[in-house]
Amino acid sequence: MIWDVHREEIEPEEVLARQLARDVVRWCRPEQLDEARVKELTRGVARFCFDAYQRPVFDTDALSAFLCRALWCVGEKRAAMRWMEVRAERVSFRDTALELCRHGDGPALLLNASALGAVRCSTWMSAGNANVWVLDFDRLWREGECLELYLPTTLHPLLMRLSGVWHDSRGQGVLGLRGCAGMARRLARSAGSGSGVRRGMEELRVFCAKTLEKAAQRGHWEALPEVVLLDL
Repeated sequence: MIWDVHREEIEPEEVLARQLARDVVRWCRPEQLDEARVKELTRGVARFCFDAYQRPVFDTDALSAFLCRALWCVGEKRAAMRWMEVRAERVSFRDTALELCRHGDGPALLLNASALGAVRCSTWMSAGNANVWVLDFDRLWREGECLELYLPTTLHPLLMRLSGVWHDSRGQGVLGLRGCAGMARRLARSAGSGSGVRRGMEELRVFCAKTLEKAAQRGHWEALPEVVLLDL
C-alpha cells in the first residue's frame, strides 16, 4: 500500500497528520494521550517524514515504523504494538517489528532497520527452537554514511538493542550475517586497506560476536548466540 497525500486542497503534511491521527484514535486506543496530544504527535511524525524524504508519498511499513517509534517514545507501548498489528502491510515486517517490541531494547533504531528488511527474524533457518535472527548489511548500509565510524556508531548500538531478542532464551540462538562481502569491501576501500574480502568478512563476524558477548555479560546469559556468515 502507498499513502498518497495529494488528495485534499490543504498542505500535504497536514493531510498525512490528520490521516494518522484518525487511525491512531481508531485502532490504537492510547491510554495516556488525549485527542489533542495524538494530533500533536502525528503532526510531528508527518513533519519528520516530509523533512527526511521531501516527497508526499510514503511506503506504509516505513511510515508505520516512524509512528510506532513515536508512540513508544511517549510511553504508549501497547498502542505502538497495536498499530503494528493492524497497520503494517507486510506480514514478515509486522512479525519482526512486534518481536522486536516485545524483546528488543527499544524500537527506535530497530524498527527503522526492520522496515528496510535489514533486521528480521528467520523461521526457515531455525533448527528446533533456535532463536534465529538475520542482519543484512546490504539493506542496512546507506550511501554517504561515514565508514570510519560505522562499526561503533551504527553496528554496535544496533546489535546491543537487538540483543534483547535472546534475553528469554538466556543467549541461546543464532545471528546470521548477510551482505558481509559488500560491507567488507566498503570498509577496506575506506581504510585504504589491501586486506582480502574473506578476512574483512571474518572481522565483521568477530565484531558482532564480541558485541553480543558484552550483551551476554550485561544480561547474565548462560550462552552466546552463534554468529554465522550466510553468504559464503
